[in-house]
Amino acid sequence: MKQLNRQHFLGATASLCLGMKTNLLLAANDGGIYKPQEKRVVNIHMGGGQTHLDFWDPKPENQEVMGATKAIETNTGIQVGHWLPKLSQHFDKMALIRGMNNPEGSHGRGTYLADTGYRVIGTIKHPSLGPKVSKFMDRIHPELPTSVVVGSGTLDGSAGYLGSMYDSFKVVSASEGLGALVPEGSGGEAYARRLKMMIALGEDFRKDHPQNEVKAMSSFYNEAIKMLRSKDLEAFDLSKESAAKRSFYGNNEFGDRLLLTKRLLKAGVRSIQVNSPTQWDQHIDIFQKLPETGKMLDTGLAAFMSDLYEEGLLENTIVTYTTEFGRTPDIHGQRKGRDHYPKAYSNWIAGAGIKGGAVLGKTDERGAKVVEDKVTPFDVHQTLRELLGISKDKEIYSSDNRPFPFEREGKVLSKILS
Repeated sequence: MKQLNRQHFLGATASLCLGMKTNLLLAANDGGIYKPQEKRVVNIHMGGGQTHLDFWDPKPENQEVMGATKAIETNTGIQVGHWLPKLSQHFDKMALIRGMNNPEGSHGRGTYLADTGYRVIGTIKHPSLGPKVSKFMDRIHPELPTSVVVGSGTLDGSAGYLGSMYDSFKVVSASEGLGALVPEGSGGEAYARRLKMMIALGEDFRKDHPQNEVKAMSSFYNEAIKMLRSKDLEAFDLSKESAAKRSFYGNNEFGDRLLLTKRLLKAGVRSIQVNSPTQWDQHIDIFQKLPETGKMLDTGLAAFMSDLYEEGLLENTIVTYTTEFGRTPDIHGQRKGRDHYPKAYSNWIAGAGIKGGAVLGKTDERGAKVVEDKVTPFDVHQTLRELLGISKDKEIYSSDNRPFPFEREGKVLSKILS
């Protein structure tokens, strides 16, 4: 049976009988036992290519490069852009990677590599980080999705060759949570009638189409129903948080996305992808945008790191902060912006197994070239594999029976591991 037919059936049946989107069904994969101490992973992604010079790798001695950005000192003694006064007090919890280099220079290909750990090849679609983690590791919570994407953005949590049952569950708006996905009246007689109709339609379809993918529909339905009935669905509801807590995170979409992420971690979601609501492809007027975007970034990230530390979540959570590339040291004339720059940029990793306060990599006096400890997205994925305890020899298979390890290229960044 073609994939399109299966998805059409799932979507039509779910919409008709339960009033919910296919997203709910397809996100609920294999069951498991709740394991609070198991490692989780969060990837906070800055789509568009975030400037490294204005945030993570300032060059205060070079005014021509820095423009309106000044440098401030962190609690570990290194310098960062002055847009990060709150986050600067949390660098003892993270390892800053200043030697990033992406061999892919376009948004699409660079993002694909940062997300999947593989280069684009025409014959196959590799899974995003969340679905890949879901395939290699057991789920933590028996009812909630294994992987979630919080917020619309450049990374969509696609499972690629793993199939749609491993697609990440998507929350488009953090403030709305499940609002548009969970139907009103999802309990009681009305729900029971819808469920009975769905089961009847599904049974007829399974009899007519006995393929393996169709047989898997029963588990999709059962897991989705368990999720809808779970008391832990409250993890998706930010209205449970106080006004003071929402304000602590900034009272904006980015802060809401991070606060929701913290709630999902506590509830037992294994892997979470957070998309930035800001597009960082700042070719024009970068210094007019940085006061607002910098404050949003600083407030949200500082609150997130503070809460994870205070609530003990950093002990079993790996937080990665990524972008597909940096921006040019040159500030271009009339446009007053920075262009794409894959040769040198910054990422960071915090949490479980990471040496807090470490700095890996160094760029030259203009931030234009990595001169020590070059790091690629391949290396970041190899390091995540190591931190998650996944064997480098373990493989999964695509639909055409091709073997893929978690990451094929790259090296483990041992200098930043505790």
